[in-house]
Amino acid sequence: MGHTLDDTRAAYFRASPEKLKEIYKKYIPYLTIEKELDISESPEYLAIKNENAILRAETERHVISRQEFQELRNVIGSLRTSPTPALDPDATPEEKALYEKMLEKEKENNMRKTLLKEFFRCD
Repeated sequence: MGHTLDDTRAAYFRASPEKLKEIYKKYIPYLTIEKELDISESPEYLAIKNENAILRAETERHVISRQEFQELRNVIGSLRTSPTPALDPDATPEEKALYEKMLEKEKENNMRKTLLKEFFRCD
């Protein structure tokens, strides 16, 4: 059957039949209807299915982490806006000293915030 292409047709067809045959071989299982070639048992399908399960687990973990971060952010925001708690009357001297340090730090932070607001205020 030695078909040959003339020069005009050869200019438009440069594919190697052997290369095309190898490419087509890869896709034959996906084009057939035979039961022996069940795609759900192919290694590629199983690998994709396993990867999908891993990605779902990671996504769920990230969703939970994001929720926890949001909850922490809300708690921190509420702590920033809540007034300083009162000192327990039965506090030990160490606790009183820590309380005084906390009050001093809070005053410094408030002064710093006020100064920054004044500095960056555009009038």
